[in-house]
Amino acid sequence: MPYVRARGSQVAIVHGERNPDTRQVEQRILFTLYSQAEARAALDGGRGQPVSGLFRRIIEEQHSGLSFDWKKLAAGIREHLGVLPEEYAHREARMDSAFKEALVAFARQLIVADPLDLPAAAEILEGSRRELLLVADLIRDRLARCARADRGHADNPFHWRFVLRASEVPPALDERVAGLWERRELQPLDDLVRLLLACFPRYAEGWNYLGLAALEGRRYVDAITAFERTAEVGRTLFPPKLSKRHYWNDLATRPWIRGMRNLGLALLEAGEHEHALAQADRLETEVSDRETAEAIRAGAYLHLGRWAEAAAAAEFLVRHCPDEGLHLAFACWPLGRGIDALRYLLFATFNAPRLVRMVLELPVPREPLGFLETRDHNHGVTLSRQLESFLRRERKVVEALRRVLRRPEVAEVLRELDSLTAVLEGDRGDGYMVAFRRRQEIATFELAERMAARLGAASALETPPPSRAPVVVVRGKGRPRGPRASMSN
Repeated sequence: MPYVRARGSQVAIVHGERNPDTRQVEQRILFTLYSQAEARAALDGGRGQPVSGLFRRIIEEQHSGLSFDWKKLAAGIREHLGVLPEEYAHREARMDSAFKEALVAFARQLIVADPLDLPAAAEILEGSRRELLLVADLIRDRLARCARADRGHADNPFHWRFVLRASEVPPALDERVAGLWERRELQPLDDLVRLLLACFPRYAEGWNYLGLAALEGRRYVDAITAFERTAEVGRTLFPPKLSKRHYWNDLATRPWIRGMRNLGLALLEAGEHEHALAQADRLETEVSDRETAEAIRAGAYLHLGRWAEAAAAAEFLVRHCPDEGLHLAFACWPLGRGIDALRYLLFATFNAPRLVRMVLELPVPREPLGFLETRDHNHGVTLSRQLESFLRRERKVVEALRRVLRRPEVAEVLRELDSLTAVLEGDRGDGYMVAFRRRQEIATFELAERMAARLGAASALETPPPSRAPVVVVRGKGRPRGPRASMSN
């Protein structure tokens, strides 16, 4: 348990740790107080709290694996107030000396590593070329920002904000990483994220981005490893003693949740179906995320030929996400539930026409126009890859569903949907609300039921049951996208 001790004219919060080599207990300094003014600020908790909220946050976030008795620590600080000077040069202690020391160390190494004098230095510099270019770019950026700095946006007198930020990736750089991912600039993304992870080991989102980039490149071993690290590091970011019922209310849990979700989706896309099912169970029990868990189960059960279980998972999902009707159609058909397969195929199609046509390998009318079609397109890419081996093995199922979408009655609705989407993605003039209301009418389950009844299950799906061939494990499909995927933001 951490405690307070005097160190000359300073007061330190320390923690005893056993050295694995010598087996001796050694003290690790967690935080140092340099002046009486700083100590009084730390003890100014307000509302009956033993210490300042900012002071507590700094220490707990930097040392998340430890528990702190703040009443005992506050008493220890008060007991040692007399050893502290009234004032101290806090900026020099916390900022200037550390920056200059690191700058001199870096400059010394760079000066010595002259390839013209030391041929081995060329290999060292070339091996770190990308990192050096990133640092050079960062130096130019920081110097340019000096002229625009807001001098009034100051830290407190003890530079606690600097101490706190020293363990976090600055928001501007996190946004830069997000932009690289959105533009799919994967090599610059990889270079920047790996540098940030070396500087900020608690940057869980960095591992998440590396996982997404690996999925983009179909490197499944790398993706699974990265998402495991996302969840592992993300779990250390939890506030102390956070109750499970608050997991979805506290933003600190988001990296862990994203890692757990994306790990399950990566296992599914990698063809690791049994492991994906195990991860789905963890998502439901540990994360309370039944929706993502059932999405993973629906895909895995289809691959495994466990039709009733796939249907049960998809039936839960379709209440929240109509395009999950496609999974349900795939599962209902071999169960002899032809009319249900027809209903849910049409329901999915009328809500996500581009997605369904992409998965069933039917032509799409054009490039995505805007948000609606881009969302459907991205999810269509994902599902096509997630279901790749199933779609290849069960060609009779796919062909039966494709014939439904080629029927004149359905093709007419699809053409209308394409026209309505063009209006909705264009200028919001007088026709926007008319198109919006009509789009909502088409997207109802009632319309899908009525059309299914007119088409008739027998005429629409009169093919023999799908094969029961052994499941083919396929590695190398896409990335998680759409409503079930967990990106960074």
